Amino acid sequence: MKKRLVSILLIASMVMSLTACGDKDDDGRKRSRNKKNDDVVINASVVEDLDPQSDKKDVLKYSVLPFDNANRYIIDEANKKVIFLNADGSIYDQIIDYTSILEEVGPNAYLEAVGYHKLYISNYNDNNGKELCEYNYDNGEYTTLCTYQYIDSVEPYEDEVYVSTYDYTDSNTQYTFHKLTPDGSNGYKDEVVFEDFTKGLSDNNRNYSLYNNNSQINFKSYALNNFDYIPTTGDSGIELYDPQGNFVRRITDDKGTICAYSDKYVIYSTYDDNYNDTGIHVYDIEADTDKVIFDRSEYAIIPTVVGLYGDYVFVIVNEDVGKYHNDDKLVRYDLANDTSEELHTESHKAGTETIGSYSTGFKIIDDNIYILSNTVDGQKDFVIGHDIDSGVYFSTFEATTNIYSYQEYGTVTSEDCILACPICGDPAFKGYMEGFQFKSDAVDNADLINEDLKAKFDTMVDDMNNHNVDEITDDDCQWNHKDYSYYDTDEMYFSDVNKVLDHYISVKYNGYDYWAGAAHGYPYYYDYLYDTDTGKEVTFSELYTGSEDDLKNIVAEKAKEEYEKTEAFDGMCFSEDADALAEVVRDEVNIQYANVSFYEDYFTYNFMPYDLTAYAYGMVSIPVSYDEVGIY
Repeated sequence: MKKRLVSILLIASMVMSLTACGDKDDDGRKRSRNKKNDDVVINASVVEDLDPQSDKKDVLKYSVLPFDNANRYIIDEANKKVIFLNADGSIYDQIIDYTSILEEVGPNAYLEAVGYHKLYISNYNDNNGKELCEYNYDNGEYTTLCTYQYIDSVEPYEDEVYVSTYDYTDSNTQYTFHKLTPDGSNGYKDEVVFEDFTKGLSDNNRNYSLYNNNSQINFKSYALNNFDYIPTTGDSGIELYDPQGNFVRRITDDKGTICAYSDKYVIYSTYDDNYNDTGIHVYDIEADTDKVIFDRSEYAIIPTVVGLYGDYVFVIVNEDVGKYHNDDKLVRYDLANDTSEELHTESHKAGTETIGSYSTGFKIIDDNIYILSNTVDGQKDFVIGHDIDSGVYFSTFEATTNIYSYQEYGTVTSEDCILACPICGDPAFKGYMEGFQFKSDAVDNADLINEDLKAKFDTMVDDMNNHNVDEITDDDCQWNHKDYSYYDTDEMYFSDVNKVLDHYISVKYNGYDYWAGAAHGYPYYYDYLYDTDTGKEVTFSELYTGSEDDLKNIVAEKAKEEYEKTEAFDGMCFSEDADALAEVVRDEVNIQYANVSFYEDYFTYNFMPYDLTAYAYGMVSIPVSYDEVGIY
């Protein structure tokens, strides 16, 4: 399946990354924030009265969070929020826009977990390892806990912190569990509580499952020896071991993946030799029985397991509704009675840069489900609580008054289409396009700008509706639609709107093209810049009046800085050093066909995948201030 350009929160794991910059004190241990934080607001009562577009974000307030609520939180990556919940699903507290907190930690800050008044943030240090920091948002201090080569996940528990680290051995990824406890002198004692036993097994590809009943790593269960059995996967099938690494029994000879497990059940999916999903199974440990609960043949896309609680397993079922984006249904399956119940449905909403799919949050805590969802108009987020045992929904609570920033300026529209193969009738092409229209009073000459934006959108929609499916041959049909289930796609999402300098406005889109049978698709950006004094579009070549050689040199020098800052773009740069990269950049930079994105006081010169780096890195965007190139 194709990758998306949008930032989508991984369901249940609740982990996200941000890139930022910052320094720390020489002792590498603690530092207090001595500057006013303009971006962080804590306390839901403050949020209700806060206009997200106002200049009143310089208020920094804290409230006391009961420990019982410390683990009830949902991270909303799209709006940069951590939302704390009461047991009934109501909002207890919020941290709004935590970006500045990460900026103080380091250049590659990554939010790993949320604890009692604390955020746990990892950051790659100069030694190519990960430094784990504990940020106390009551006093603005952070403490460096430890540094490991690779950190997998972090889970705080009371005054302890459980950390899973990993390393590569042969074909296996070997894990180790650490328990960090305060040492009484502003530091932490590091104790290894569980080591990966699979490295001693003859099956070199065998790995034990890290994930249990909430699709999250449960460090406490390992550390406290709460599990009698640990499921493992490998070339010879799925097997149970005890925590000491002794073989107990084989569940199945089929290859598969552990989806979730408890002391009673193992939920796993199986796949064939071509890695096609074949079904989702439940294995009853005590009864030593196995059955299929979701057969692949009954679904276009195999359901995704997102949680296990008691006798209930929770899955997301992807439902075809005849549009580009399918609906996602949260289904509760009763393992004891072989019954299922639909709990909630998420549909795509134009302008959210997501495809629904609980992309903004899903979590099982104690006896409750919490979902962070969008309303139909896409303007506000809501938390829905659902009691697992009683089956009674909680009331729905508004999570924030913050709206998407673009709604200050206008609205997003969308069109999609599905074109059938003329030979077999299966889908041969699916397309989705978003467009933007300004409110009449949002900017000067909005009517002229809207007319041009509408014309561009109509052209793209027309191209989408006239995709060349008539050129499909019998061989194309056999390969793409009968042997496999491939089809072409083209999707374009509205990204953002922002002011540029004094009298320009920028409208941004992200796109992704995929051709049937390809290993991956290709991303693209559109950025339309308008002069609000005239209502006309302005290109970069019209805005920039300097020489092309000067532009080449400036972007090349900036690229060298990014090369050093990102450690050769995470090691994916094709050039052997920064100077070699600069020469490639000089060859690529072109005024007439510049691929740029415009921001308030700078622009980025964008390079497509494979221009400078491996495809996996994505686009490379080099920031340059307008002052540096004489644009005012």
